[in-house]
Amino acid sequence: PREIIKLLASDLAIEVSGPVLEHSPVLHDEDLLEIIANTQVDGAVNAVARRENLRENISDAIVATDNNGAIADLLGNDSAQIREETLDQLIDKAEGVTLWQKPLVARRELPDGAAARMAHYLADNLLAELEQRADMDEATLSEVRAVVSQRIDTGGGRAEPEAAGGQDFLNGDLPMDMVMRLYNARKLDARVVE
Repeated sequence: PREIIKLLASDLAIEVSGPVLEHSPVLHDEDLLEIIANTQVDGAVNAVARRENLRENISDAIVATDNNGAIADLLGNDSAQIREETLDQLIDKAEGVTLWQKPLVARRELPDGAAARMAHYLADNLLAELEQRADMDEATLSEVRAVVSQRIDTGGGRAEPEAAGGQDFLNGDLPMDMVMRLYNARKLDARVVE
């Protein structure tokens, strides 16, 4: 019965309320909106965000909670309907919320121009990961940064090496000086070559 499902959905133990919130077809949009607005249970909004076929008004309510984890779950839910304006706002905010970036990139439908807007901060995050690697020296990282930035700024097309102001080492032969630096630092192994 609906009243029992609503009672279970409001339970303070996420082990009880979570599966009901995520899977019960008995809950109406009004019930979900009430739970999103009033719940004090960690994970309750996340469970709602993972529901199949969420409508835009539920998605908007989840985004309004500013719960980063729940918003990430919503973005990862391909069946959730999210307004284009809401997606645009999330894309702009995602630069500072890395938790949202992977589900945004994987999302099937994105507004026009979204990929270009995300490219710079996604590239920055990937470059930050490269900087943590022990086998990357500063000169190599500088060359990678320059090429990535140039590619993003020119719309991802392949520029001629002369137009980029240097050799395009991602599409062409590796420059000998970079190879020698890596070799001399004993960091030229199969993984780096690949």
